[in-house]
Formats: sequence, structure tokens, C-alpha cells
Amino acid sequence: MNFGDIAKSYLTYLQTHYGSNVAVVFDGYPSDVNGKSTKSAERIRRGNLHSSHEIIFNETTCPEISQEQFLVNERNKVRFIDILKKFLQKANVTVKQAVEDADVLIVETAVSVKSQYDNIFVVGENIDFLVLLTGLAPMKENLYFRKCGKGRTPDVL
Repeated sequence: MNFGDIAKSYLTYLQTHYGSNVAVVFDGYPSDVNGKSTKSAERIRRGNLHSSHEIIFNETTCPEISQEQFLVNERNKVRFIDILKKFLQKANVTVKQAVEDADVLIVETAVSVKSQYDNIFVVGENIDFLVLLTGLAPMKENLYFRKCGKGRTPDVL
């Protein structure tokens, strides 16, 4: 399985679980931040704990290390997100990328399209989404937070 196949699997997962009308929002990974924010400082800290080689790859390259090892290297992550963004955009998926942390952009995106749909679900593992939804859209009855379950733990709405 190459990186193009992985991107295709991700698209299939999105369509199977959330339908064809979805928006995907990625965290940003600015190269010039140097720890000036909490998110950047945490990324630097994690990078010092674990390391992995930068891999030069494209859609036809087959990964030769585990996903975990691959994603430890931030440059690998940035390059893969670029491939995935292009693939999703070609499939007419709305794609956005935050400058750094995507939590606020995710909620702002949901709020901006709320009038176009019967129901909007913000899907993620981060409870910060619930806090942001409460603060930015307290009276919007069609906005919901779905916390993803892990393993045998079910999703929670």
C-alpha cells in the first residue's frame, strides 16, 4: 500500500462514516514558530523525546516504517497532509488547514455552514470542541459534538 492508497482509504472512511458532504480541517505546522505558542512548545518537547528520519516520498511511495514512527517526524507529517489535502480536494471534499491548532477553525467552519444543513456534527476526540461550541454557538440547536470512541468504547454525542 502506497501513500496514494492511504489517502484513498481515508476518503473511503470519510464517505462511509460521514457521507460525501464533509469538511476536513487539519492542524497547521508552521516552520518559523520556534516554540512561541503552547502548541509549538509541546511539539518541540515531543520531538525531543522521540525522533524519526525525514522521508522523501510521494503518492507512489510505499511506507517502510510504522505509522507511529513516520508521524513522529513533523516534516513527514506536513508532507503527508499536503498529499492528503490535494487528494481530498480532487474528490470535492472541503479542506481547510489552520495556521497552527485547528480547534477554533473547526468550530468556526461548523458555525459558518449551520444554516445550510439540518444538522452539523463536529467529530473529534478533543473535549475542547464542546467548550468552543458552547462559547461560539450557544443557541445553535443543529450543532453537535461527537466524541470518537477508541477501541470498544462507543462514540458519544
